[in-house]
Amino acid sequence: MSRLTLVELSDLPRKPHGCPREVGRSWDRLVATHKSVTGLFTTLNELRAGQDDMRGAVSETHRDQARAAIVFTAAGIDACLRTLLRDSLHTLLSTAGDAHNAFVAHFMVNRLGGDVTKATKQAVVDIDPRSALIELYVQDLTGSSIQGGAEPLRV
Repeated sequence: MSRLTLVELSDLPRKPHGCPREVGRSWDRLVATHKSVTGLFTTLNELRAGQDDMRGAVSETHRDQARAAIVFTAAGIDACLRTLLRDSLHTLLSTAGDAHNAFVAHFMVNRLGGDVTKATKQAVVDIDPRSALIELYVQDLTGSSIQGGAEPLRV
């Protein structure tokens, strides 16, 4: 019997019953991310099990597999959150409340205070200004990445 400790992800729970349609694409991305990272861990476990001597330092190949799993996880969560924002903000912003108040406050301070950017002007005159403004909001919230420690909480 091998004394190798397997690196594994916990199983994802089932998709919540009655999950709103706005969550569907984001859930699918989460499932795909989980599957990809599980595959990387399977490969890592197989590489480690194939070693002659499992004692000593972890090999560079094993570290590369672990790094890849971290990168795939971060990128997958980033994609899930971006998709969730894009798919749910129209619904969340259709009624008064905290989400709508944050949206308005963001635009008043960051997009409409001072000089108005070309992107903001284009969104205002877009054929569907609401959608264009929501897309700007998503871009402002997510920046180039949501992979840092504080970003998911901020978003």
